Amino acid sequence: MKVHILNEMAMTRTEAISICMDLGKKFIEHFHKIYSEGKTSENFNHHCAEMQSWLDKCKSIKLKSNNKYLTPVNLIDWFFTAGGCIDEDNGFTDYAEIDTYNEFILALAANKDIKVKNVLQQILH
Repeated sequence: MKVHILNEMAMTRTEAISICMDLGKKFIEHFHKIYSEGKTSENFNHHCAEMQSWLDKCKSIKLKSNNKYLTPVNLIDWFFTAGGCIDEDNGFTDYAEIDTYNEFILALAANKDIKVKNVLQQILH
């Protein structure tokens, strides 16, 4: 019975990529807002909470093919970059913002328990 329940929660690679890319676009848009408004903005906590919920949803995805959670590489390729690059196509035109976003996503991908808000508070000036 447990296997049946787990398989119901697992999804195909195509489904996982689609969900991650859709949520990743929102995640990147909110990063741009936070980066431009700063961590003292009245919207900071709200944006961080939304970003955390999208990240948590993607981290909870299991693939049907192996019944394992997405790897950090999957998260970077599909979610944090929304299937693209950290470039103008994703709204990144400033090298300092690109460097900050790369530092941000590497910290999140490397540590499954770290929180969006904590990383942003540490890396934003």
